[in-house]
Amino acid sequence: MPGTFAYLARLQNGLSHALLFNRREESGSLIYDGIDDDMNKVTVSSWPTTDLTSKHF
Repeated sequence: MPGTFAYLARLQNGLSHALLFNRREESGSLIYDGIDDDMNKVTVSSWPTTDLTSKHF
């Protein structure tokens, strides 16, 4: 669909990333080629200890 971009990755450590963008790539806009490198730098220092489902859904 024009104007959408999705990035999905499952890393060897079991962590998964899912990113969705509602923007068409145009001159001067976000460069999607660098997303993989940027997401591989993400670290998680702690996970929630409670169920957050009701807060977000």
